[in-house]
Amino acid sequence: MRQPLLLTLFFLFCACQKEDPSPCSLLVNSWRCTSWLENEQERLAPGGTISNVVCRIEPLGSDGQGRFNWTALYTSGGTEIFDGKYTVEASCALIRFTPSGQTSFSLASVVEKKKWSLEGSLNGKQVRMVWEPY
Repeated sequence: MRQPLLLTLFFLFCACQKEDPSPCSLLVNSWRCTSWLENEQERLAPGGTISNVVCRIEPLGSDGQGRFNWTALYTSGGTEIFDGKYTVEASCALIRFTPSGQTSFSLASVVEKKKWSLEGSLNGKQVRMVWEPY
């Protein structure tokens, strides 16, 4: 009788153990931008020039690079697509995007409570973007 009880307790213990996901694995998702500040000015509509931005982050490969794709829709009717590769430093607190055919840029990155924040300098402007799963 003791052996089945011990086995049951062991399986329950193992089933309840959850590993905290790494910061890098939390990036892997489809994201929708909920706020895009440039020099403290909101760029998302209704007051801004961007109507919608979505981003897809794929897992890092064995070479330490992953693929990304951003699609931005503008209130003027235009669409801009950025795709390419990204790399991260060890704790994933800094992410470097290298869009195909364009200059790479790095932004501070934080994922917590199902929100992703990016912050830094982009095209000479201070930006802060907040994203949620899409």
